[in-house]
Amino acid sequence: MSVHQESIKGQGAAGAIDEAPELEYSIVRQDSLAMFGAAVGGAILGMLLTLLVLAIVNNGTLRYSSGNRLDTVETAFNALSENVNTNTANLNTLGEQVTTDLATLSNQRQQELGEINSSLATLNVTRRQFDTFMGALSDAMSTMQGMTAEDATAPAAEAAPAQAVEAEAAPATTESAELAVPLIMSSADLPADELVVLPFVDANGNGQMDEGETNELGVTASLLGEGDHVVATLEATDAGITFEHLSAGSYQLVVEDTHGMTLLSADQTTIDIAADATEGQIVYIPLAGE
Repeated sequence: MSVHQESIKGQGAAGAIDEAPELEYSIVRQDSLAMFGAAVGGAILGMLLTLLVLAIVNNGTLRYSSGNRLDTVETAFNALSENVNTNTANLNTLGEQVTTDLATLSNQRQQELGEINSSLATLNVTRRQFDTFMGALSDAMSTMQGMTAEDATAPAAEAAPAQAVEAEAAPATTESAELAVPLIMSSADLPADELVVLPFVDANGNGQMDEGETNELGVTASLLGEGDHVVATLEATDAGITFEHLSAGSYQLVVEDTHGMTLLSADQTTIDIAADATEGQIVYIPLAGE
C-alpha cells in the first residue's frame, strides 16, 4: 500500500471519530423536543379540560356576558355563610344555656342537700326531745302508780284504830268477828256533830263505794249512846242515814235490818266523836244481794 492510500485511510478514520459526537447531540436534541412537545400538549389538554369544566358548570356555554349567574352563586354562598354563622351562634347560645342550666341544677342540688341536712338535724333534736318527754312521762307514771298504791293503803290505815277499838270495847259474835269493820271516812262537807251511814251494794267486794255503786234503800240502823241508850233508829233513803246534832263521845252503830241483803261487814261499829272535831264522818256499809 502506498503512502497516499494510508493517508486516505487515516483521514477516513479521523472522520469517523469526528462524526460520533454529532450523533450523540442529535439524540439529546430529539429528546428535548419530545419533552417540549409533551409539555405543550399537556398545557393544551389542561386548558381544554378547564374549558370543559367551565362549560359544564355554565350549563354548556362559555359565555359570561351577564353576571346574574355569578351573582346568584355569590348570593348562595353568602346565604350559606350566613346560615353557617347563624347555626354557629345558635350552637354557642345552646352551649351557654346548657352550661347555665347545669350550674343552676348544681346550685339547686346543693341547696336541697343543705335543706335535707338541716331537716335531719331538726329531726335529731325532735327525737331527743321526744326521748326526754317519754322518760319524764315514764317517771310520772311510776310516781302516779306509787301514789295510787299509797292511796289504796290509806283507808286501811285509817280504819285500823277503829278496828282496835272495836276489838277491845265491843263484844262480837263469831260471825261478826270474821267480818271487817265498815270503812269510816271524815268529810269536811259535814258538820262535826253529824254522822252519815251509806249502805251500798259492793259489786267488786273491796269495801269501798266506787263509781257506779249506789245506795241501798230500806236498810235500818240504830245509834247507841252510853249505857246502850238508843239515840235514834233510822231507815236509809236516797241520802243514806243521817244522825244529826250528836254530842262528843263514843257511840255504837248497829245495823238492825239489811232489807234482804247480805251484810259484808260487822253489824256493830264504834263511832268516836271528838270534842274538838271540825269534820263529820261517813260510814260505808257494804252489802251483797241474796
